[in-house]
Amino acid sequence: MKSIRTVLSELNGFDKLENSLSGKAALVRISEISDSVRPHLIEAVAESYPIRVIITYSEIRAKQICEDLLFYDRNAMFFPSKDLIFYQADIRSGEITRQRLKCIRSMTTARHLTVVTCFSAFMTPQIPPDIIRKAMIRITDKSIVDEKELALRLSFLGYERTAQVEAPGQFSIRGDIVDVFDITGENPVRIELWGDDVESIRVFDVSTQRSIEQLESVEIFPATELLIEEEKLRSGFKRIKEEAGER
Repeated sequence: MKSIRTVLSELNGFDKLENSLSGKAALVRISEISDSVRPHLIEAVAESYPIRVIITYSEIRAKQICEDLLFYDRNAMFFPSKDLIFYQADIRSGEITRQRLKCIRSMTTARHLTVVTCFSAFMTPQIPPDIIRKAMIRITDKSIVDEKELALRLSFLGYERTAQVEAPGQFSIRGDIVDVFDITGENPVRIELWGDDVESIRVFDVSTQRSIEQLESVEIFPATELLIEEEKLRSGFKRIKEEAGER
């Protein structure tokens, strides 16, 4: 990247662009540059920023920019808009939700990240990071776990209880074995209990059921973008009942 930066520094206006980005946070609009130069320029002028957000006019354009940036930045991620067309297939809607949540998780945990999105996705209200961090379930090999309480918390986070996990966003409880397929993960996790004590935490293959890796701890990310605290739920139910009585 140093050789590319050296070439770009000779262009008119590059110094002015760098100066405008000298603060802790900056908003810059760049136009009338070719597609081949765009990823070079983005990476060169924004290399000192650990978290970068690139906004464009459409999802198609955002995907193209993200694919170009992946050549220089492995941490580039595309953040899609919410699927608001209700008659579309559930599988597409589920994949979009998963992609959005994976990006949100990276934004709350990553030290270096480039997010590419469009205006419709950028302007959608998001869950505050503090609420997400508070909602995450953290289990270690020394934790004490109540199966009923864990099932309630997973359901609150948007996970679906099934007989056997087969896809992201599902969990199952069979005796002292709890399987959870994190919505942002590539493989499910198996938590084996001895009473209320965690005996082991393992990543396993969903097709063969064979263990892949032993873990000391696991963090389960919410499987929904709608997280409502219990106090707010009770308040909402109360208002609904009051309004129903008035009607």
